[in-house]
Amino acid sequence: MINQGNAMTAELLAVSAPAYAAYASNRLLEKVPDAKLKLGDAAFNHWKAHFSERIRELSVAIAENEPVLFVSRIGWSRAAFAARQVPEQLLRQSLVCLNEV
Repeated sequence: MINQGNAMTAELLAVSAPAYAAYASNRLLEKVPDAKLKLGDAAFNHWKAHFSERIRELSVAIAENEPVLFVSRIGWSRAAFAARQVPEQLLRQSLVCLNEV
């Protein structure tokens, strides 16, 4: 059952995803110089897309009142980072930055 408060929060997150993603990208690139490695000038756009997806996933989990949906997507991200030989620490740091915004 969808809670009205959750539905409103989820919708707010969904429509605000690009702005939150930009803030989180800037935060990550300021705090974690390694986030630019291999990406160069494309780093901001790469991380903004990454954060936009995480925010949309969080929005769905909130709307459905199913936190496990978000947790499972983070697990998928962990596997994707590993497949690309990106340190898991970078995923953790990105989640910290997302939490800060």
